[in-house]
Amino acid sequence: MKLTGTMMLLLAILVTGCSRSTRLGNPEYMPSNWLSMRYNAWQIKELPESYRNELSTLQLTLANERLGQYYNFYGNYTPEIQAKIKSTNLRLDQAFLDLAYSSTAILASLSPDMSGLAETNAERAAGIAVTNNAGRRMMRDDVNRLLLLDKPSMLSPFPVVQD
Repeated sequence: MKLTGTMMLLLAILVTGCSRSTRLGNPEYMPSNWLSMRYNAWQIKELPESYRNELSTLQLTLANERLGQYYNFYGNYTPEIQAKIKSTNLRLDQAFLDLAYSSTAILASLSPDMSGLAETNAERAAGIAVTNNAGRRMMRDDVNRLLLLDKPSMLSPFPVVQD
């Protein structure tokens, strides 16, 4: 019993441990706004140090700009600061997408599209779809046999339906 529990725990750790590496560079996990992210978010921690420093510098610049006259009068940042925000966001987006080609991501999944040793994820999904389809058709046949809908009744000694 203890061995089974230990094996299940190791399997769970293995599955959850591998899932984090597939997030590196994945557009689904890319933040929509880098400035609203907490500094300890994993997306920011995974960025190279130069980009983390650039984000910190931009956040300090924005904090100083909010204290300035332009922001207090217009309620918005200067056009130069807005351009800097846009360019920094674009660079951070590209840096995040480039993480898919980092050594960490590559070593974490040396065969990213393979489901097992012999088939890709698409081949596995197609095989499961074929199996499920056959299973549903067999289940319909079983239901028809259960409800006696598959052939005429044999209970009467006289033929009910002539072929």
